[in-house]
Amino acid sequence: METLADFVINANGNGMAQTYNTITPRTFILSPHKPRLSKVDYTTLTSNFDIILSEYQTSSPSSASTTITSSQQLYNENREQQTRNQSLNDAPGTLEFLLEALNQPLDNIRQFVWLNGYATDNKEEAMNNDTIRHILTDFYLNCNIDKDNRSTSTNERTPFSEHLIPIFKAFAGITHLMKFTWCEKGLASNRLLSLCLPNKVPVRSLLDGIGVSIKDGAERILIESSGDDMDHSEEDTIKQICNTSNCLKVDMKVYRAASFDTFLRRQVFGLQFIHDKMTLTTTRMINKERYAFIETRSAIIPTSFKDIWKWIKAFELLLKLKADLQEQEKVTELLEYECTGVADIGLTVEDALK
Repeated sequence: METLADFVINANGNGMAQTYNTITPRTFILSPHKPRLSKVDYTTLTSNFDIILSEYQTSSPSSASTTITSSQQLYNENREQQTRNQSLNDAPGTLEFLLEALNQPLDNIRQFVWLNGYATDNKEEAMNNDTIRHILTDFYLNCNIDKDNRSTSTNERTPFSEHLIPIFKAFAGITHLMKFTWCEKGLASNRLLSLCLPNKVPVRSLLDGIGVSIKDGAERILIESSGDDMDHSEEDTIKQICNTSNCLKVDMKVYRAASFDTFLRRQVFGLQFIHDKMTLTTTRMINKERYAFIETRSAIIPTSFKDIWKWIKAFELLLKLKADLQEQEKVTELLEYECTGVADIGLTVEDALK
């Protein structure tokens, strides 16, 4: 069905025609602040990937319809969970503390978060609340800086450094799940692949942030900051797809003696920061020929007090990431156990990839 219509108006009969476009209400408009791909790149990548992003509601060719269904289903489940704030609702004590904190006047936020939220015996909720304290304290500072520097122009590095890095510094320091390195850091996985591929193909790219698992030292979260540049956003999306799958490829080698079914639970996460929005993605293997690259959450990082309630979605994203990282620690333990050879595991990763 056509969604655009042209109207040509000849104003005042002077022969000077002007063309206007109308767009129907049902027309889907791409967000300028979400991961995106050109049509050519999307078509090329979907030969080996199911790519399920909110900006692209269809996936790869019909020949892979079964795997598309499972990838699309996972995307749909995550979209529904985000809509109802599932990760926050799973931690009711944290949700209550957060709602009360966000309802405070700006000048009272610091006092409130540091004097409240301790009356819980739930270790996970206590950890969540501590993360909220540090992040909202930094938010208070940013709000005051914003009031004093309204006309100051910034490049992409300034919001990345002032708003995103402190969030994940607090996340890492409280959860002890990850350690991060920042700004133009190369992937160890890419260096290994450049040495180990049969034709020694150079595989090199620099990332804005890399989160390494404390448990096994694996590169588990890859972060890109794209600013407001559309071309840069498209390139960074391609980088995320390629680099996260490269990390999985190295993991396949490390756990080649483990169960293939267990390895299908392995995930590598991507976070792309565009303008003021962060989008969380997961990359996983579907079978020996295909990966899936799926958007799981997105949220704006509030930078002024008028946007304070947008922290609901931002913290929901963080709790989703925390739960997924904890699940990956369990997967790591199982993979390591299976590699010992003491249990019958059926088809191994090595055999499945032959």
